[in-house]
Amino acid sequence: MIRADIALPAIATVEAALRKTTQVLACEVACPTAHAPDWSELEWRIATAVAALQGISTLLSNGLRWRGPDLWEAFLAEQKRHAVLRQQRILELLARIEREAQRAAIALVALKGSALYRLGIYRVGERPMGDIDLLVKSEDLEAAVRLLETLRYAEELSTWRHHIFTPMRQPTGQDSASISIIRSRSSCTLGSWSACRHSTRTSPRWNFLDRRPRD
Repeated sequence: MIRADIALPAIATVEAALRKTTQVLACEVACPTAHAPDWSELEWRIATAVAALQGISTLLSNGLRWRGPDLWEAFLAEQKRHAVLRQQRILELLARIEREAQRAAIALVALKGSALYRLGIYRVGERPMGDIDLLVKSEDLEAAVRLLETLRYAEELSTWRHHIFTPMRQPTGQDSASISIIRSRSSCTLGSWSACRHSTRTSPRWNFLDRRPRD
């Protein structure tokens, strides 16, 4: 609730602070500096909104070389904690999807952030990770949909290529990831998502054509 006795800043002041803090934080992500910005309390508060809106709070938490005021440090710590918990839940969900896909011999390939984690490029808490993107062959689409339904996910939106699934029941106090299935019309052979690792010698792989495990 906004207190009536607090004067809100002018729109022009907010606009200038948004532009100023956005530019500085973007530069800090790309090339961290050694000194904290000389901002007013309003600018620091707007900076927290900018970091959240741009999805760079985790990157800032890991990469900044300076410490800001208490409100800024508390914000980054909370954002980092939230990101780590969310990513751990996503990785647990990916492991469940992998097990069920192997059991049903469905070829799925994890894309984007999920693949980067399995390649060891990032660790939990090092970069933002929102949702799960899976690539599937057209003829395996129905089987993949049934698989997600067994995990209590329901289709919320679909296009000719994308199918978005969300939890049938949102866990209390948790921000669950949605799952996007991307249909591939390519005839190439792709491995299961567990094959997106440096070591694939012991990871089963599936061919989209015969769906049999390969060594």
